[in-house]
Amino acid sequence: STMNRLLASLLCVFIAMAIQAKNTACANISLTDGTVMENVELELPRVWTNEVKYAIDGKKEKLKSEQVDYMIIWHKDTPGNKSCLRYLQCGDFDRKTGEYKPNKKKKEWFMLESAGEHLALWIMFWQAKVKADKIELKMGDGPSFPGTAYYFQKKGDSVAYKIAFDPARPGMVRDWLKAFLSDDPELVERITDKGYFNRRKALRHGNDYNPFFFEDIAVDYNPKK
Repeated sequence: STMNRLLASLLCVFIAMAIQAKNTACANISLTDGTVMENVELELPRVWTNEVKYAIDGKKEKLKSEQVDYMIIWHKDTPGNKSCLRYLQCGDFDRKTGEYKPNKKKKEWFMLESAGEHLALWIMFWQAKVKADKIELKMGDGPSFPGTAYYFQKKGDSVAYKIAFDPARPGMVRDWLKAFLSDDPELVERITDKGYFNRRKALRHGNDYNPFFFEDIAVDYNPKK
């Protein structure tokens, strides 16, 4: 009947839409044991957890996130636009005492935003969508804890430390940066003089408000000067 044909046509459309909406990316996965799997199909879950699912030649596989050293991911149509992901231990730095506090119970997925020779800036995320022109991240610990999630990782340290951040209290953020990066006095002096800060460019990461240029700090930081 006409109704059955219409329903069949609609079903085909919905199936096609579901296939098109499949959230995957191309990836090179480097494991902690030295194994490298190149150009696999990475499944991008709704919430990133302690498991990684991927496919090689159509065969589905999975890994524990702990087994992954890092992943390079990209959209199939733009292989030149790659991003680095890592599953890192989190920590806090107390600017008043100078104490580093790794949290052995907390590991999360991060995307590399910027890196210099001595410092890397990571963004914690719980969801990622890889598009041809960009990677859209839902930042933070998860749907219940969205928002800014910037972390610094110093060279030689396996822990990423959460950058104290409050857009309403830039002085507090500067104090944290000056303490965490105190072994580079020249950089600290520029931070004190309101460098690396511009409110007019605070929305350069979409809807996330951040007037501090942590990405430039990561490149410029050099404790050996």
